[in-house]
Amino acid sequence: MIITALALHETTIPFRLAFNHTTKSRSEVEGIILEVHTNSGAVGFGEALPRKYVTGETHTSVIKHATKTVLPRLLGMEFSSIEEIAIWFENFHNIFESIDPKEQCIKTLVEIAVLDAFGRDTEKPLIDLMGGAFPDSMTYSGVISAGKPEHVKKFVDAFQAMGVTEYKVKVGADDWAVDEAIISTLRNACGPEIDIRADANEAWDLDLATQRLGQLADLGVTSCEQPMPTSLKQSYPALVSRVEGRIGVCIDESLCTLDDAKWFIANSGATIFNLRVSKNGGIMNTLKLGRMAHEHGIKCQIGSQVGETSILSRAAQIVSACLGDVIHHEGAFGTMLLEFDLCDRPINFGQYGKYRPNTIDGPGLGIDVSTENLQKMLSSISWESRLSEQSQAHALSL
Repeated sequence: MIITALALHETTIPFRLAFNHTTKSRSEVEGIILEVHTNSGAVGFGEALPRKYVTGETHTSVIKHATKTVLPRLLGMEFSSIEEIAIWFENFHNIFESIDPKEQCIKTLVEIAVLDAFGRDTEKPLIDLMGGAFPDSMTYSGVISAGKPEHVKKFVDAFQAMGVTEYKVKVGADDWAVDEAIISTLRNACGPEIDIRADANEAWDLDLATQRLGQLADLGVTSCEQPMPTSLKQSYPALVSRVEGRIGVCIDESLCTLDDAKWFIANSGATIFNLRVSKNGGIMNTLKLGRMAHEHGIKCQIGSQVGETSILSRAAQIVSACLGDVIHHEGAFGTMLLEFDLCDRPINFGQYGKYRPNTIDGPGLGIDVSTENLQKMLSSISWESRLSEQSQAHALSL
């Protein structure tokens, strides 16, 4: 496979409902889509949704790294196997020394597009190339946005109507009564059997986190995600010890790189890893994090970026299928949240939170990207380049 052309797109998609947590409120999503064209005519797609408070990256920084550094180097490259692709991305931050190792969104963007292109070029599903197999179904969680009771109730009513049985609730309000009311509303509406976990998005210090996690446990909440800021990493082992046996401690924003995972494993700083393909550097790197966690008795859940399209949703499904033993799945909201998706058949979970990933079996990621939908969500084309016919002929002759 020779990469003969590249196109980078900036996109904007409005939400059907605003989505809130302690650090951000969103009514639309700004994303970045990469097209990778090959000498066989195959086209692969990648996606990134940079968040400064997670990996330190911004929309602007990812565009700059892509256009000035990574994509000019990628154009004209040849990959003959999935192993060659894996080696190149293992060395990504050594090849591009100007990119900080914590900056994982740029790596994610390029890796997914190259893997998708390779699968389409070889006419093989990516799940097969990576040695995995999809289960009959995956069960997804409903995510309840923070906000006023009437806003929260819209989410609760929609998920209740679908029979969803697992929920993640955004917490971290200054007033505990607000968080308590949201959880109680959900429990009263959906019954005692549903699984509820919380996401505090870095809201508390050690003492307040200890108090709040105890209160959450009293309400039957099974785990809390990112209760303290990344700057309080050293306090996580103490928190885990204080709430041991009562409620799980899940890390998200504190878990971006392999070094992050090694520290939390070595210091017993978490009981659950929240894996998100966009912030963890792509499919292959996220799998490494998950396998490392499982080797040390840490559970894994598959998270998502708010506003991701079917590209990242599908990448997450591949990670889950290859990893196995995942306790929760998030994402697959598709057009339940977005006004429109990149695919005419978006990845949306259905009744009871179920989605059957094995219903998609095409090459690469297996999803059918609509060029019409892509044009509809474009805010601009940031960069595009193509090998000359002479250069392509020379590459093929080597």
